[in-house]
Amino acid sequence: MKLEDLLKDTPAKPVFISPGVYTREPTSDGVRFNAPTGTSEATTLAYTYEQESDDIDRMVKSSRTIYDEVRELEIPDYLVNDPEVVGYPDLEMQSHIYNWVCQSIPWNGYTIKDLGAGRGDLYGHLRQERESVIPNYTGFEKKESLVLAGKSKYKDITLLKDDFFNSPIVTDYTVCVGTLNEDHGEDKWGYFNKTLNHAISTTKVAIIFILAADMDGNIGFLDYPLAEILSYIPKDVRFTIDYTQLEDIYKLTVHIGGYND
Repeated sequence: MKLEDLLKDTPAKPVFISPGVYTREPTSDGVRFNAPTGTSEATTLAYTYEQESDDIDRMVKSSRTIYDEVRELEIPDYLVNDPEVVGYPDLEMQSHIYNWVCQSIPWNGYTIKDLGAGRGDLYGHLRQERESVIPNYTGFEKKESLVLAGKSKYKDITLLKDDFFNSPIVTDYTVCVGTLNEDHGEDKWGYFNKTLNHAISTTKVAIIFILAADMDGNIGFLDYPLAEILSYIPKDVRFTIDYTQLEDIYKLTVHIGGYND
């Protein structure tokens, strides 16, 4: 069972924290935590950070070298198109999640990397919803079958079969949809902090996580209750939590301004 599967048959459960948008700002004497404001908008601070173009070119070239071979393969249709293969009960839920992510991303003129990208369907969603705008997108996925399916489905995608921790690629935005809810065989909060720290060091504007607070005890998956995550996020991190869209699923946006300038 994947991230949103629990929504199909699980009865509604009481939410222990009121749905809404939460923000926290570092201050000179600690942090200020604001109650729900009724809006998911938050100011993000951009800054200049020089990208390592040689490393980007190297990894993109590695991604492209097998593309022509992929086009010749016969990849099963379910692997290319089925939303359940990448953790969604249906296309409607998948589109809903991606629209939610896109609320935090400008229309164009940005770079983005997708951690645990699956087939790279977020890339396809951005292209479809924004018509002629081709996103400057790089996806990372460790499962070869999904990488091959993504390269077959999206002609121009940059989808790398690699662990994102190996990548020095710097982008304006980093997205991590449900990846942290999978059990990676490491200490949960150690893995969370490793992911957050790597993303902070390679992101200019914002990191967008979609997390499930309750995976209903499914083996191989981890819960990220809000009460816990609020205590584990470092005190100097400025973030927004949007808990308005789905039962037990929330969007955590970490605003980077000031970290890497």
